[in-house]
Amino acid sequence: MSTEKTSNRKEWVKNVAIIFLSVMLVLTFFSNTIMNYSLPEVATAMIEPGSITAKIRGTGNLTSDDPYKITIQESRTIASVAVKQGDVVEKGQVLFYLEDQDSKELEEAEKALDELILAYSTSILNGDISQEAYQNIQGGKVTSTTEYQTRIAEAKQRVSDAQAQVDSLTKQIEIAGTTTGDEIEKEAKLKEYQIKLSEAETKLAEAKANLETAQSNSESVSALRAKYENALLDEGMKKTAYESALKYFYKQLKTGYPDIVSDDDYKDDYANENTFMAAFEGIVSNADKMNLLTNAVMRADGRGSVSANEVYSGTVGSSLTELQMVYADYNTAKSTSEGIKAELERKQVQSNVIEYQAEYEDAKSKYESRKEKYNDLQKEVNSNTTDNSKQEASLKLQLTEANAVLAKEKESLTQLLTDISSELNLGNQNSIIREQREKIAKLREDAIGATITAPVAGTVTNINKIAGENITPNEELAVMQPEGKGFSMSFAVTPEQAKKVTVGEQAEIQNSWFYNDITATLVGIRPDPESNGSKKLLVFDVKGDVQAGQSVSVSIGQRSSNYDLLVPNSAVREDNNGKFILMIEAKNSPLGNRYIATRVDVEVLGSDDNKTAISAPLYGYEYVVTTSTQPVEAGKQVRLAEN
Repeated sequence: MSTEKTSNRKEWVKNVAIIFLSVMLVLTFFSNTIMNYSLPEVATAMIEPGSITAKIRGTGNLTSDDPYKITIQESRTIASVAVKQGDVVEKGQVLFYLEDQDSKELEEAEKALDELILAYSTSILNGDISQEAYQNIQGGKVTSTTEYQTRIAEAKQRVSDAQAQVDSLTKQIEIAGTTTGDEIEKEAKLKEYQIKLSEAETKLAEAKANLETAQSNSESVSALRAKYENALLDEGMKKTAYESALKYFYKQLKTGYPDIVSDDDYKDDYANENTFMAAFEGIVSNADKMNLLTNAVMRADGRGSVSANEVYSGTVGSSLTELQMVYADYNTAKSTSEGIKAELERKQVQSNVIEYQAEYEDAKSKYESRKEKYNDLQKEVNSNTTDNSKQEASLKLQLTEANAVLAKEKESLTQLLTDISSELNLGNQNSIIREQREKIAKLREDAIGATITAPVAGTVTNINKIAGENITPNEELAVMQPEGKGFSMSFAVTPEQAKKVTVGEQAEIQNSWFYNDITATLVGIRPDPESNGSKKLLVFDVKGDVQAGQSVSVSIGQRSSNYDLLVPNSAVREDNNGKFILMIEAKNSPLGNRYIATRVDVEVLGSDDNKTAISAPLYGYEYVVTTSTQPVEAGKQVRLAEN
């Protein structure tokens, strides 16, 4: 029984082993077929040489060739916006309305004008420029640079000539020899008198100036004297009236109040006028005597008391009032005449022609006397010197004159340079002031009802401000595309591609159905600054119904060219590392060939609608993947599609 069980177990193990080996054999022979059904199926094409008429394709954003930025030069506030983006406007059409207000620039311009005028006035009045230059500046006379150069050259030449004369005379004096001690002494006296003569000449000039001033004031003194005489007549008349009133008052006062007015106060003959008038003034101004007068009135009336008005009532009171009025008139006339007299005396001091005439004559006499003495000394020097000494003395005098001429010419040159500098500087300041005034006038004109208009005809491509916003000088308010101006668009290509197109070629617009009447022309091939010279920029001039910032795609055809490596367009792939193809490599195995997708980086040289020319480390006639049923990665196994 146990032998039978053992035999059955062995049979069972044998059968299992046979089944396992049979399955493994089947799997070994059909494993390649089974695995292929799980791999991506790819279509392939052979890399071949050939020719294509390639198209260079690219996309770029449109930029305006010559955009016009709308700005103003002052700070204002937008009242309203009259247009919107995309509007086509004519030149002069209103774009913005501004609120009515004085701008900050107007206030600053007016302040700047005040400062300019102050600086101009200060420069004019600094005393450095001559009268002629001042008149030229005030009259707006414009002198050319050539004329300035001529005047400077002439002045320098005069200085040079004067210096040459001084140098020549100096050398001649050195050659003339020496002089004796007696001649030196006489020459010293001559120089001494020359100084005295110069002093006398200066005093004569001052006396002459004083005399001329006095003569010019003589007419005003004559008029003042006549005025004084009239004032004296008026004073005399009023004095006579005052004396008459005084006499009458004294008679009444002595008659009515003999105990108050004594004979010493009253002089019947009035011989001593001054004493008489002083006596009256003493009475009317003496409080004690006025009290006595009050008591006298009280006794005369038999009353115990009287008022102040009653003291001046009646005949005596009326006479006193009249006398005081006449006395006031007399005092006024007297003060007037004394004031005129004081002014006349002051003027006479300043305009005493006779006095200044005498002063002038005296100065003239001294000058002529010294001049005569000087001439006599000079004759004595000339008569007592040798021929060489005479020549030397003459040369020294000539040298003195020559030095004076040289100093004068140098001074004239310095003044000329100062005048020219002042004329140029102040003339420029005048121009700046004039321009500043014109600017202020324009700012004032724009303060009310101001608008911003279109400087050219064209399309409004951008508006940066809305109503109520403030604007600053030179701030961009809007952008316009001028009428007739096109747009630019560019994209980068390889140097090989750039060599195969020509400036002036017309490009094709991709998706042209989307646009209305648009053209693109290649106008430039330039280095691409973003690629460090490894690429070129194709620059196109685009015209038509488009706007700045719009994206446009174009293609431009190359001439037909032969290439060693052509692949279908679908074979070219691209990722973050660049463009590449997947080449098929076959590897032998016991179960047959296996196909591996291998990455090869390529450079695209050109393409047409079907094929792409590439540059890569290949020999040609290799197979590349064109399409696949699943995503394919480099290094992965694939299966080939059946043709």
